[in-house]
Amino acid sequence: MSDTTQFSEYIEYVGAEEYDLENGLDGPELPFYLELARETGGPVLDLACGTGFLTIPMATLGLSATGVDLAPEMLDLARRKTGDLPITWVQSDCRTFDLGAQFQLITLTGNAFQEFRTRADLEGLLGSVRRHLAPGGLFAFETRYPRQSELMTPEAMSGDWSPETGWRTFDDDQGRTVTVSTSQRYDAISQIVEYVVYRRWQEDGREEVVTERAVLRLMYPQELEMLLHYNGFAIRYAYGDWDRRPLDGDAKRMIFVCQVRA
Repeated sequence: MSDTTQFSEYIEYVGAEEYDLENGLDGPELPFYLELARETGGPVLDLACGTGFLTIPMATLGLSATGVDLAPEMLDLARRKTGDLPITWVQSDCRTFDLGAQFQLITLTGNAFQEFRTRADLEGLLGSVRRHLAPGGLFAFETRYPRQSELMTPEAMSGDWSPETGWRTFDDDQGRTVTVSTSQRYDAISQIVEYVVYRRWQEDGREEVVTERAVLRLMYPQELEMLLHYNGFAIRYAYGDWDRRPLDGDAKRMIFVCQVRA
């Protein structure tokens, strides 16, 4: 067995082509965000844009779009996918960048909000959003609903590493079937979930393994409401799923559409 370990702060920053193959190029969040883009008009700013999952469809509406991401590999693939669309790609940190421009819609999808784990991270992110949001503009993002019994195993909830559990499979760009599995543990004080993700495939009769690490923060509805309020935002809408159902105890996720507070 060959075991290659790539411990990165953000799992999405490893293997852009593989990321697209594993996660797909479509999903129920696209109609939600594209409707907001139509409602607000351009320009639009997509934070933690990755390979352009949302940025590119927004630009196909004829809107001027900007995508910001920290990972050069993701942006390289995004640029190759752009064609003649009106998109500007920027490699920068979402906590500190300054484009000297304002946008009618700012988005942060893919549950990327959970990757901003500390108060300083979150204040930096929200400061960037506030600085770039045009008067009357909207900031929209989603994060997982923190129902621990659905997100974590009993072992992880107790602070121990959970047994490795299968998650999904996909075919990579070489036609190999890759099996993805995970193990996790949770720190209740920091509200941090740490994942180790294993990707396995067969090559020349032997098993190859790539191991990556992701560290995400769970946040609760009232915690998020206070965070947004004290960073200058008012929640215009709060939804529990992409069909715009209310955010309640049965929610599948937390989706917020915000404006700078007057």
